[in-house]
This record gives sequence, C-alpha cells and structure tokens, in this order.
Amino acid sequence: MNAKKWLNYLIINIIFFISVIILFNYIIDPFQHYRKASIYSFDYSGNQRYLNSGLAKNYDFNSIIIGTSMTENFTLDKTKNFMNNPIKLSIAGGKSHEFKQILDIAFSSHKIETVLFGLDVYSFFNGKEANNDFPDYLYDNNFFNDYKYLLSLDTLKRSFKVIFSKNNNTNKIEDNYNHMFEWQNNYQKNFNLENVINNWKNRNTMFNHKKDSWNLQQLESNFDNNLYKIIVENKNTKFIIFFPPYSILTYKDWQEKESLDTILRFKEYIYNKLISLENVYLHDFQIAKDVTHNLANYKDITHYSQNINFWIIEQIVNGNFLLNSENKNKIEMDFRQQINQYEIKF
Repeated sequence: MNAKKWLNYLIINIIFFISVIILFNYIIDPFQHYRKASIYSFDYSGNQRYLNSGLAKNYDFNSIIIGTSMTENFTLDKTKNFMNNPIKLSIAGGKSHEFKQILDIAFSSHKIETVLFGLDVYSFFNGKEANNDFPDYLYDNNFFNDYKYLLSLDTLKRSFKVIFSKNNNTNKIEDNYNHMFEWQNNYQKNFNLENVINNWKNRNTMFNHKKDSWNLQQLESNFDNNLYKIIVENKNTKFIIFFPPYSILTYKDWQEKESLDTILRFKEYIYNKLISLENVYLHDFQIAKDVTHNLANYKDITHYSQNINFWIIEQIVNGNFLLNSENKNKIEMDFRQQINQYEIKF
C-alpha cells in the first residue's frame, strides 16, 4: 500500500471512528441533553453542571429547588407540601451565574410556579471566572458547538456507565428521582461534635475567608445580575428564598478574619432589595439559635444534616423566620449580638 492510499485509509477510519462515537453518544445521550432517558435507569449521579441543563429542558416540572449543597438533601416528596411537581437543580459549590443559566433554561421551557432557592453567600463570592468547568455549550441553543458534548471522552465514559450499570433498575426510577443529588447517606457518621471541632481547628487551610477576599461591590453586582434579575423578570413566579443555617462557628470564623461586617452588610443589601417584592418570601434561618448553636447538627462548620433540611421545610410551611420590613432591623441587630456573645468552649 502506497503512502497516499494509506493516508486515505487512515482518514476514512478516523472519520468512521469519530462518527461512531458521535452517533453512540447522541443515541445514549447520558446527560439527557437532547431527551429524557428512556432506555436506561437514571441515577442522578455525576457532575451536576452537566446534568442540570438536560433536566431543566426535558423533564416535566412546575417548581424548582435550587442552590448549593445546602439544598441537596431536600427530598421532592416532602417539598410537595408547598410546591407543585418539584424538581431539584442543585449544584454543589454552585455560583450565582450558574444558577441563572439553569433557571433561564427552565423558565424558557416551563411555566414555573415556585422556586425554592437556598441563598448561600458563597454563591456570590467571586465572579464567573471562579469556575471554568461550567459547560456553557450545554446551556445555549447553538447545535454546532455540541461537538464538545458528543465527542467528549467524559460523555463516552458515562454512556457506557449508564448502559452497563448494575443499578440500571427501572423499578428504582421514582425513588432515585425523589432522592436526587442527596449526600446525607455518604456522610451519616460524620455528624458529630468531634468532626466539627477538627474542622474548626483546620479552618485556616480549608476555607478562604480572608478579609480582602470578600468584596461588597462584587457580591452586590453578582446578586443584581443573576438572582435579582431572574426574580424581577418572572413576577408571576413565587420565590421562596432562605438563608441556610450555617453553624455559629462559620460566623465566628468570619468575625476572626474580619470578613463578618462585609457579609452582614451584603445580607442587609439583599434584605432591602427583596423585602418589598410581592413574589418573594425571604426566610432567615441563620438566626435559628436552637439549630446553629447545636454543633451535633453539622458535619463541619457549615453543612447541616438532612434533618435540618426537613426542619426548614416545616418552618417554611408554617411561615416561621419570615422577614418583613417591620422585623428585619431587629433581626439583624439581634443576630449581630448573638454572634458577639457566643463563646467557643473547646
């Protein structure tokens, strides 16, 4: 075989091989980018940034649970007490611009009645450049850049995984969906005082809470351009927004690193922006002393157990910890006092 024929043969085989990969990934569609899975049981594991675009486009839902890891342990069945036909679109460590892109897709393809949003201040920390792993090509309407999805080795690996998974059981579909993205079972043994104390002692290497890392203008800008923009553009949707109950140690850490004032001023800014909006119900669970001072509720200084997620649902249903123009100043003042008076005794 001469060089020219060999080169033609090589090119034809490369094109054939690439075409097979594209066709295989398109048919399996392991991240449900084009269609809801029907030939395999979906277990909702893996990178949520890749999963959520397909969920937001192709699933049937009327309400959304969204936020960081602070929202992942909600179960859909329990939120049905106050939300119609919910789905969970959480992202562990998610940023505000990511949540906006997910919500933009959901609102463009569904009539959304209610959004339950866990307002984690870390989501507004830094801008878009803070995460370069977000697959923007899955969140636009440009089919031509889908080659990044169809030719991806990660997509191919997941295609094989979902087809040959031992958990490929259609009888588990409903249960998997109800418990999507949960992490509680993986950390059940970690919720104890010893773990929290160790996390506190190692906080300087595990968390970046330095004063110069928190920029109030940047926080406010990220809030205005993402969450606030979504809310004011969808006035017929009910937004139930809550500040997650980090342990009191999180605030003591911020206080120690001189970041606390900036973060509390950011919370006040959010209060003032949202408090007058008729479609917003704003709950502040960070003032719940019975929860945040009981360190047995946590696996580290921020993450609470699933029981607290269920407690949050009860409080929302009963209208507790709800902020309004009359009580917000007192709540803010009392919370600052609570932080100042708390003594670390270990």
